[in-house]
Amino acid sequence: MYKIILNDQKIDSLREITRFLITFGFDCYIARDYNDAANLIESEKPDLFIFNIDQPFEKGKQLVHNIRQKDNKMPIIAYSNMNSVQNIVTAIKSGVNEFLEKPVSNQNLIQIIENYLPPKTIDHLEKKQKTKNDFNEFKDIIGKSTSIKELFQKVQKIAKVQSTVLLIGESGTGKELIAKNIHLLSDRKNKPFIPLDCSTLPSNLLESELFGFEKGAFTGATRSKPGVLELANHGTLFLDEITELDYSLQTKLLRFLQERNFRRIGGKELINVDIKVITATNRDPVEAIEKKILRRDLYYRINVVPLKIPPLRERTEDIPLLVKHFIEFNNNFLDRNINGITQEALNKLKEYDWPGNIRELQNVIEHMMALTETETIDINNLPAHIKQTNNDDFIDHYHLHTFKKAKKMYMSKFVTNYFTDLLQKCNGNITKVSLISGLSRRQIYNILNTYNIEKKLN
Repeated sequence: MYKIILNDQKIDSLREITRFLITFGFDCYIARDYNDAANLIESEKPDLFIFNIDQPFEKGKQLVHNIRQKDNKMPIIAYSNMNSVQNIVTAIKSGVNEFLEKPVSNQNLIQIIENYLPPKTIDHLEKKQKTKNDFNEFKDIIGKSTSIKELFQKVQKIAKVQSTVLLIGESGTGKELIAKNIHLLSDRKNKPFIPLDCSTLPSNLLESELFGFEKGAFTGATRSKPGVLELANHGTLFLDEITELDYSLQTKLLRFLQERNFRRIGGKELINVDIKVITATNRDPVEAIEKKILRRDLYYRINVVPLKIPPLRERTEDIPLLVKHFIEFNNNFLDRNINGITQEALNKLKEYDWPGNIRELQNVIEHMMALTETETIDINNLPAHIKQTNNDDFIDHYHLHTFKKAKKMYMSKFVTNYFTDLLQKCNGNITKVSLISGLSRRQIYNILNTYNIEKKLN
C-alpha cells in the first residue's frame, strides 16, 4: 500500500481529499505544519507528498528544498491559491513535480497521482482475506455478513467480464467503492479508473465532460479538451447517478454504448475507445423509466449485469467492524486516541435505521470523536436522534422517503425484529419457530437468508 503525506494548516481542506484517496487504497498521514510534515517524511518514508505551498510560499519552497537534499526521487505535488506563473516556475525549479491551482479537483488529483504511483494489484488484499478470520475486506469495503460475502463473490465474477454493469443502491452504500473494486479485480487494473457524477453538473457542462470539445466549438472554448471517454480509454468509466443524466444526453450515451465511438463537441473525427462502463443509481430504475427520467432503451443497454448493494440496515452485524474501522481512521485524521465504544452505545447504533447508510455512520463516528472528552465513546456522545432510537419510534424517519420505500424499510425492520426475537425464544430451533409463526421451514430459511438473520441464531 502506497503511503501519502498531506500537509495544510487548514485541516478541514484535507478532509475530502483524504477520504477520496483512502477509497483508492492509499495510506494517508496528515501533517499540520511544515515541521510536522518534515518529521513525518523522515519517519514514514512516504511514496508521495501533497501540500499547500502557500503557508507561506517562501517557507514552502524551503521545505521542498530541504526534502530534495535528502530524497531526490519522491514525487511532490503542491497546490496554491496563487496562479502566478513566476511562483509556479519557482516551485517547480525548487523540486515540485506538479503544481495545482485551488480548489483541487479529486478527479484531476488521482490522475496525476497515478502517473507517479501506478495502481498496485490487490494481491496483498486477497492474502489478507485468507489470513483474517473475523471479516472480509476488499478496498475499504468491510463486512462479515452474508450479504457482503455474496456481494464480494459477485464482484469477483463481474470483474472478469467486459459487459456493462449497473449498480443499484441507496445513497451512502458505497457504489463507487464497489465500482473501484470491480476495476482493480479486472485485467484493466493498471489502466485509468475515471469516476463522473452525473448529478453534479448542468447538462451542457456534463456533455463536454463526457465527450470533450474542439477549440472554437463554443464561446470560451479557447483550446481543445478531451472528455472522460478518452481519458478512460483501455480502463474503466464509472458514471454515478446515471438516472440524473439529461434525457437528450442519454440518447448520445446510448449511441456510444452501442458503437463504442463518438465525436468531440465541434469535432468531425470519430474517436474509437475501449472502455468498461459501470453505471450506478440510487433510484429504482423501473420507476425512473415510468417517470420518464430514464430512457427504456438506455436501461436495457446498461442493465446487462445488474448488482444490488445492500443498505446498512440489512447488514447490521457489520456495524461493529465499520465503527472500529472509522475510529482507527479518525484517530489519525483528528489526532485523537479513542480506544473503542461501549456496548450500550454500539447497541443504539445497531438499532438506528441509517437512511444515509455507511456515509452517515462515518460522519456520526467522526462527530462523536471530535466532541468526546473521554477515551471511549459512550451513549452520551451519540446524537440525540440516534440516542432516542428504539423499536417503537424508528418509523419517525420514514417521512423522508417515498411511501413504497418507507413501507419496505418498515417491513424489513419488523421481519428482522420478529424472527430475531422468536429465534432467541426458541433457542434457534427452526421447528419451533415454524410452529409459532405458522410458516413452513423452507419459508423461514428463505426469510432468514433474505434479511440476513441466520447469524443471530445463537
